[in-house]
Amino acid sequence: MVEAIIILISLSFVSSMIMFVYLALFSKNPDDFKSSNDIIKAIKEFINDPPVIPYIGFRGFFKGLILPLFPAFIFILFASLVALPSIIEQIGTNDWVETKATVDFADERQETYCDAEGNCSTDYWTHVEYIYEYENVSYSGSRYTFISRMESGLSGDFPTGKEIDIFVDSKNPHESLMIKGWDGVWIEAVWILEVIGFGLSIILACLILWKIGFHIQSSENKNIALGVHRKIKDEEGLLDSENNNSDQELVSKNNWIGPDGTESGPDVPEDWYLTYNGPAPIVEEIFDENYAVDRGNGTVPIHFYIKKWGVPEGFGKTDHEKLWSFE
Repeated sequence: MVEAIIILISLSFVSSMIMFVYLALFSKNPDDFKSSNDIIKAIKEFINDPPVIPYIGFRGFFKGLILPLFPAFIFILFASLVALPSIIEQIGTNDWVETKATVDFADERQETYCDAEGNCSTDYWTHVEYIYEYENVSYSGSRYTFISRMESGLSGDFPTGKEIDIFVDSKNPHESLMIKGWDGVWIEAVWILEVIGFGLSIILACLILWKIGFHIQSSENKNIALGVHRKIKDEEGLLDSENNNSDQELVSKNNWIGPDGTESGPDVPEDWYLTYNGPAPIVEEIFDENYAVDRGNGTVPIHFYIKKWGVPEGFGKTDHEKLWSFE
């Protein structure tokens, strides 16, 4: 189990790294990459002049993690409804009687399905035919579960004459299967959970790399990213205000009116907080020796913030914060 988790995490980070490299390089015109030298050149340009990595806060992180699961949830719900009669039948076998059976033969089978547009898909599975006796009467069967078939490639595990355990309906001995009750349901459920878990781990790895990338980029790129983030948030606020007949207006091309009427944006002076007399800005993040806040140019030095407004709720654990909170 532990090895499987390690492999899953490793594959997730490798997949996310490949995705990041792809987005970094091939977001450009694919015709620019006519040889391996072009790709190497693009990688060097990416390293020397990396793009601005957008800011992602807790809400964005949470949405990025949860929202992609919504289509999966809808798919699972739809598939469960379609398979509900078979699931009910499978659960109904929970009290079937265990008995011995002998393998008659086993082989690999396949079946191809095509839709009206000519798109085809093929299912592969292992078919096991077995013979059993119940109350001195001989019967034969081949059902794996009411929900699914046995995965392909296992016919070699069922040579003719091998004794296996099966389950029989005592009220109707003609009915039998190899996996009974909830065990048969979990076979499908575990497979679905593994697929969802793999997809979720890739999303989580991408979000973690995104978060790390934001923090390790240059201060200039950080400020640009925070400025864009603030502008988006405040423009959303402006849109809500406009819907409520508010008269807020953008201050300039690059700045805007932020929370509590504070001019905000990338063109706001770095020492804006020295003349700011409003309520304590909301702190969303820490980078370097600054708090990332929701107004002004997006940053306030930790020592200044703590001295004027105290340690913000939910923060105060870094060395810089501890140093200034004790002074």
